[in-house]
Amino acid sequence: MLADSNTVNTVNFNEDPIKLRTKDPVRVRVVHTVATGYFSSGWHTHPGPAIVAVKRGTFMITQGSCEATPVGPNEAYIEEPNVPVLAVKSGPDTLSGRRL
Repeated sequence: MLADSNTVNTVNFNEDPIKLRTKDPVRVRVVHTVATGYFSSGWHTHPGPAIVAVKRGTFMITQGSCEATPVGPNEAYIEEPNVPVLAVKSGPDTLSGRRL
């Protein structure tokens, strides 16, 4: 996992298929993750929304229910603030993505 930035500023992020713009300054942290083989985030929460964008591979996100949602290449998932979430990848493919 690599954190590129941790800034307080307005956000204008445009990387297909995600476009995000804020009106006021917000705290933003961009994290790039690459995982091969098995990966588990462990159950955790975020104080604000987390946007997960996947470039390669597929993983399952469980949040707010017992039903996992698959998230694959060129797809995104918005994690709800303060709701426990678990992201798991199993299999030989490489997972590459970023979290805002």
